[in-house]
Parts: sequence; C-alpha cells; structure tokens
Amino acid sequence: MFGPLLFAVVLAVVALLTLRRLHPSWWALRGVRFAALAVAASALLGTALRMLASGRLVSGFSHPLLSIAASMLGAAAGVLLFGSILSLPAAAILRAILRGVGARARAGAGASAGAGAGASAGAGAGENEKETRVTVPRRAVLEAVVASVPLATLGLAGVGIAGGFAATRLIRRPMRFANLAPELDGLKILQITDLHLGAFHSPSAIPALVELARSAEPDLLLFTGDICDHLPWLEDALHRFESIAPALGAFAVMGNHEHYRGALATRRIYGKTDIQMLDDRHHVLSVRGKRLLLVGVDDPSGWPRSPHHYEGRADKALASAPSDVDFRVALCHRPKGFRALAQRGVDLTLSGHTHGAQVGLQERSALESVAPDSYLWGRYEHEGKQLYTSSGAGHWAAFRLACPSEAPLIVLERG
Repeated sequence: MFGPLLFAVVLAVVALLTLRRLHPSWWALRGVRFAALAVAASALLGTALRMLASGRLVSGFSHPLLSIAASMLGAAAGVLLFGSILSLPAAAILRAILRGVGARARAGAGASAGAGAGASAGAGAGENEKETRVTVPRRAVLEAVVASVPLATLGLAGVGIAGGFAATRLIRRPMRFANLAPELDGLKILQITDLHLGAFHSPSAIPALVELARSAEPDLLLFTGDICDHLPWLEDALHRFESIAPALGAFAVMGNHEHYRGALATRRIYGKTDIQMLDDRHHVLSVRGKRLLLVGVDDPSGWPRSPHHYEGRADKALASAPSDVDFRVALCHRPKGFRALAQRGVDLTLSGHTHGAQVGLQERSALESVAPDSYLWGRYEHEGKQLYTSSGAGHWAAFRLACPSEAPLIVLERG
C-alpha cells in the first residue's frame, strides 16, 4: 500500500545525496539547497496526499479533486528529481574531464615557460599575477559549463511537465487500405482512449474535448478503455460524449482500469447510456450499402492470465460473425492483441494503454527502438492489416515530451 510513498522517499534521498556528494560547492549555495529540498518535499507531499485522497490511507475517504492536484504536484516534482539523478553524475564527470584538460594545458604552458632563458623574478611575479587574473574567470566558465548539464535536463523536464498540462488535441490520422470499398472512403472514426478521468483530468476537461470532436463530425465514436478512474464521474462524462451524435453510433470496450475500479459497476453505467459495450462481441453496421463489422476484445485484467488470451477472446467475439462484410474494425485496449486480430482478418485495430511512454520522437515513442514489438504509438502493419495505437487523451503522470495527449480522428482512405 505504501509502495508509491516509499518510491518517492528513495527518489528524494538519492537526488539530494547525489547533489551533496558530487557537487558540494552547489549544495553550499542557500538557493540551490532550498530549491532541492523544496522539490523533494513536494514529491513526498504530493504522493502522500494522493494516497490519502484516493482512499488508500483512510477507509471510506476519497476526494478526486484533491487527488488530481496531489498527482500533479507529486508527478511534476518526481520528474525533476529523476532528471537530477540522471544529470548530476554526468555533470560531475564533465567537471573532472574539464579539470584534467585544464591541468594538462597549464602544465604544458609551464614547461614551455621554464624552457625560456633568463626569466627575471619581476617577470615571474608578473606572470603569477597574470595567472591569477586568468584562473578566476576560467573556474567560473568551467562551473557554468558543468551547470549547463543539469540546467538543460531540468529545462527539458519542465517542457515535459508543461506538455502534461496541455489540452488534449484532436489529430487527424489518415489510414490507407488498398482494397477499401469506395463507399467507405473518407469514413471518420473518433477514438477516445486512456482519458483517466479522475487521475489527472477533472470533468472540466470534457466540454472542450467534446466541442472539438463535434466540430470534426465523426461518423463513428469508439472508446478503447481506461476512460475514468473515479466512477461517480463516468456517467455524466459519457452523456457529454453522446452529444457528439455520430451517425453510426458509439461503442466501447473495457481497459485494465475499468476492471480495477469495478467491472460490474462500469458496465452498469455504460448500460445507462447509448454507448454499447462490445467486450468479446461483434456488431454489424450498414454504411452506404456496405457492411462494417465492429469487434470488441476485453482486457486480460478481468481474467486469469493466459498467454492465449487475445486469441481466445477474438475467437469468441468473431463467433457467428458474418463472413461477407466489407471491412473489419477491432477495439482492443492493449496493442498486444493486434496480431491475433490481424490473423483473424481484422483490417484495422484501434488500441491505447501505452500512452506512447509519454515521450516521443518524430511521432513515435522514444522507447520504440528498445521495444519494437510493443506497438507503443502510431500506425503499424502486420500481414496487410493495420493498427493504430493512440498516445491517449489523458495520462498517468504529469509529463509529456513530444508525445501529446490526443484524440485521433481515424480517416479511412483508399490507396
């Protein structure tokens, strides 16, 4: 239960000790010391308040708005501490290198001066005086260069923290399919995933997102899980999304957080809306005379862990589904289900869950190279079938760097 608080304590202690041990001259500065202690205290306070407000410390007590504020405080401070832990050792190494280079340069200059004949004592005194005049600014320049490492890192962390507070963007994502029927060309599917209402977003974030979505005039609205972490807010949020009124309706599947917060209660809330839950089921839509098959796959959080979860759930969802459809779209919270669905003829799978690791590079997750088969963010293809993994409309940490919160508008195109 106290895992998050313990992690915050370890993070704070390591960051403070790293600063004190590796950079004692910086630690001696009152302003630096105060800032470091304030960030560490903010991380601990934010984590403790979030645990309290989410009901982990006092049974029966929860306060979602306090939880959101505490999450923002704790996460932002945690990012700064983590950035310090990464950058301070690098700065210390840079200082050692620069000092070594400077020492060798001075030794070489001293040897050259000693080789000169007949240097007078007065001249030597003048050189010593010159040495003093040069050494002082050189030391200041060295420290400025060394300090640029943590300052740049913390500046980048600040940009990421600011990105975590930026409003969700509606981003048009064209998806091309060679055999797409002309009648389906231009079909617009709005995907909402990983909003995490109650974690970092309050209901006040919904109207602006709904207005953006309404202006895009989507034909179909799909929710792919982790919509709400505070169930009392879910029904009103879903009714607001209903006002988008897509011509082909709205459908949803469960994510892992729906199971964490209560699968039965979540399904009952969806049952009070016009948004159809498609867990392990299918639904056929008629679009300008063509048949569009929607397939929903439940998240493995609600089931005993199985290495063949997605294969079994996909088979169940497709059981008795018509074979003479013109296009197949799957809702699957985690992109891990993509291959199982592609192998069963699903043309397009829409997923979330990963948040793109909340750090991007050229509209791909920065972790893409170390986890190439995790389908972290963007468009992917397997055996002629395609996947789009959204970075999510919300997040689980107040940090997004070149990986913005998004509500992708998937546009089907022939090509």
